[in-house]
Amino acid sequence: MVDPVTIGIGVNKWLKDGNTKLITLAVGGNSASYTALKDSTNADYTPAAGRKFIALKVQVTMNEGVNSGNTGFFAINNDTVAGGSGGTRLLEYRGYEQNTGSTALAGFFQMDLDVFLEDWTAGEYVNISYNSSNYWGVLITGIETTV
Repeated sequence: MVDPVTIGIGVNKWLKDGNTKLITLAVGGNSASYTALKDSTNADYTPAAGRKFIALKVQVTMNEGVNSGNTGFFAINNDTVAGGSGGTRLLEYRGYEQNTGSTALAGFFQMDLDVFLEDWTAGEYVNISYNSSNYWGVLITGIETTV
């Protein structure tokens, strides 16, 4: 007997078939903004009709300049507008305060989270908001499958 091929991250596994694929979305920037994560064609990602996206891993990198006054904040949401600020906030992180008065302080931060966020269906974008002045980047890996 042959074991079935599975895809996923950690304990979250799916049978690999024609309806299920593992995808990674990415986006980065150098200012505070709301933006949609991009697929491998650099298009704003939303699942196709009859499909959904389940996030399994979130990887974040951020860097703040000296006394930037930013907090290292990010939030992930679903919204029917690419780069929109509406929808449901699914994950939020508030880091450190960079404005230290007379003390020069800069920060570099990386985070690697295993998650299970089953919250995107057709027409909903994987959006992120950021409060960062120098640069930031996000990778979200998950499963796209049928609803």
